[in-house]
Formats: sequence, structure tokens, C-alpha cells
Amino acid sequence: MVGSEFSEEFSWHLEDLGISHRKTKIRSPEENGKVERSHRTDQEEFYSVNRFVSVRHCIRLLKDWEKEYNEQRPHMALDGKTPKEYLMEKLKTHAINRSGNLPIKSVVDVP
Repeated sequence: MVGSEFSEEFSWHLEDLGISHRKTKIRSPEENGKVERSHRTDQEEFYSVNRFVSVRHCIRLLKDWEKEYNEQRPHMALDGKTPKEYLMEKLKTHAINRSGNLPIKSVVDVP
């Protein structure tokens, strides 16, 4: 089944947040360019430049890199914001648009 890696609960969270979820065909990168670009960045900037001595070492480096990528590194596609800044702005806008009534099962708490 296409997209079976996503649970029903995940779909409910998306629906609660007003996010549409589009599943793509298997082996069709032309339909999923943003994710494919993300995978390329992961390969070029993390996996190709690091040598891991253990799984634990890989996980530690990956956590550090993800934090830098999401919280410290501005992205041109996000108007110079970090992914975290961009997400927080979107969630605040969503909360205002819904009169502050975020669902109980919200994925991220809005500060």
C-alpha cells in the first residue's frame, strides 16, 4: 500500500491542523521533489562528510546536525528563516485562525 508508513493518527493530526496529505506513487521522484532534495542535502552535507565508528556515534552526530539544520541555519526557501522559526510562525497563524482552539492531540505546543 502506498504511504502505509503513515499511521491513521498521523493523518488525524494533519487534518486537525488543516494540512492536506498527498501520497505519491512509489519510485516517482518527479512527484516528490522537495523530499528528494532533502535527501540529497542529507547525503551531501551529512552522510558523505562523516565517518561513523558506531551506530551510537552516528546517532549523536545526526542529532547535532539536525538541530543545526532546523534551528540555526537560515533557508532561502523559507525567506531566510530557520525551519523551526518558519514552523512556529505557521502554527501561531493557525492558532489565531482557529480562535486559539488547537486540538488536544496537537503535535507541537505553540509558545
